[in-house]
Amino acid sequence: MRKLLTVALASAALALCGLACTSAVGPHSLGVDTAWRCPEVVAAAHRVGWPAARLPWVDRIAWRESGCRADAWSPTRDAGAMQIHHRWIGWGLCRAAIACHVTSLFDLDVNLRAAAHVYARQGPGAWATN
Repeated sequence: MRKLLTVALASAALALCGLACTSAVGPHSLGVDTAWRCPEVVAAAHRVGWPAARLPWVDRIAWRESGCRADAWSPTRDAGAMQIHHRWIGWGLCRAAIACHVTSLFDLDVNLRAAAHVYARQGPGAWATN
């Protein structure tokens, strides 16, 4: 019974977090691991200080929001790989010395720092995940 429960819990955890959770998250895999859908974005996230445990989430959001494109621009004026809304410039990104102009958000490192800023204030709910 205990083994069956363990298998059921493991299956449920994998189903909840998706294939990205099966990816290795150590720095040794960044940028070359084919399990990442957005290896350049994940490498930038790691470079700017995102915790390794959040990298699968970053990968999923970048894929969903921009198709991993650093130059993505939406009709609602969201910019970069993580699709940071342009209003965040005035809502704290400039004051935090992250980005003072929307075109700065097309740089992957800047975009991932901005995403960390947004995440710290609004959590993962700031992005659509389904």
